[in-house]
Amino acid sequence: MTAVALTSGSFGSSDATIESIEGWALGAGSSLPGLLLIRITDSRGLSGTGETHYVPEACWASIEALFAPRLLGRTLSDLGSFFAESLSALRRLVGMGAEYRALSAVDVALWDLAARSDGVPLRRFLNNDSSDAVTVYNSCVGPSYTSTARVPGDGNFDLTDPRDDYAAWMSDAGALAHELVDLGFSAMKLWPFDALAKRVGGEVPTADQLEEACRPLRQIRDAVGDQIDIMIDGHGLWTPAGAVAVAEACSVFKVRWIEDLVLAHPLDGLRTLRANTDLPILASEYLASVEEYSELLEAKVADIVMIDPTWAGGISHGMRLAGMAAEGGLNVSYHDCTGPVTLLAGATMASAIPNHDIQELARGLFNYAYPDLVDWDCVLRDGRLHLGDAPGLGIEIKADLSERQGISYRRLDRR
Repeated sequence: MTAVALTSGSFGSSDATIESIEGWALGAGSSLPGLLLIRITDSRGLSGTGETHYVPEACWASIEALFAPRLLGRTLSDLGSFFAESLSALRRLVGMGAEYRALSAVDVALWDLAARSDGVPLRRFLNNDSSDAVTVYNSCVGPSYTSTARVPGDGNFDLTDPRDDYAAWMSDAGALAHELVDLGFSAMKLWPFDALAKRVGGEVPTADQLEEACRPLRQIRDAVGDQIDIMIDGHGLWTPAGAVAVAEACSVFKVRWIEDLVLAHPLDGLRTLRANTDLPILASEYLASVEEYSELLEAKVADIVMIDPTWAGGISHGMRLAGMAAEGGLNVSYHDCTGPVTLLAGATMASAIPNHDIQELARGLFNYAYPDLVDWDCVLRDGRLHLGDAPGLGIEIKADLSERQGISYRRLDRR
């Protein structure tokens, strides 16, 4: 049996109440300035951790104004209806931006708290037959990738940092592919067409421009052949006609999927792309609501569904959307590159569902940026993320995070 919704019995029979909500907005100077980490603590001293990314101050304001009044002082056994109540309120506020990201963070924290209440890892709380590890691909970025990003696709790189996989594939993607294969990775993702899209405004590039943009793909195939799969991300920067041209250029390299060459909403761009390429299409971390995903699935324009746990409704909707994809015969992949809780929430759900494809993981963030913020119970080995046996998500915010320069810490308590 797979759990897809919190119920009145999810937190056990305890009459414990929600006592506090804490938030950490990392701010400028951090490797993840768009990140908001939160922690919800009950009267037993148990807590759950969540997060979301982009415009953290607005997300915290949504928690303070919309969700804290519904949570603080509330008995845990009464929390089964919280998500549905909150989502209903957001629909009447047209609040599917920062407000929905905030609700996603709160939802992840409540699922974490529920599993901790039961004393089991969240993956087993979701599905007792869940696996202990998930296969991952390396999203080729470095520790500073999101340090200057304001919107997806504007990532930073540092050519002087040997830990930076973004700089590595721009310099010699073949050498990076060799390294990843030696470490046990079976797949890697890069975005060699983004700079070109910005130069040509997303319109159809010339053959010479496409030839040059394909250089990293050629380097990978020359270096390791088919030992590693290649995924291409386009960050929604292309027009439909431009996307078709890019897909045609990618086809010779047998890429595993093309992702977000066009924005998934409205669906016209994906319909054009679907009609003009046989390459597998993945879409899209840029969708949020169940209705948007329903339209995507009904249109049959995607082969794999991408979900971001802390943008698209937390665990509650992350599991529901996976179920919807399964009904349509599609696999899902959960998004990374925005924070440690997002990664673990995605990997946890991936381990608990039958239609998981492969989990995104950015080793430049996993090895360096994320451990600076949290302690966690997981290990990256042989191209798989091995999940530990700690209760809940197995993640704890660093004890000194509130005291670090530039980080905005705030706390709301039950009155």
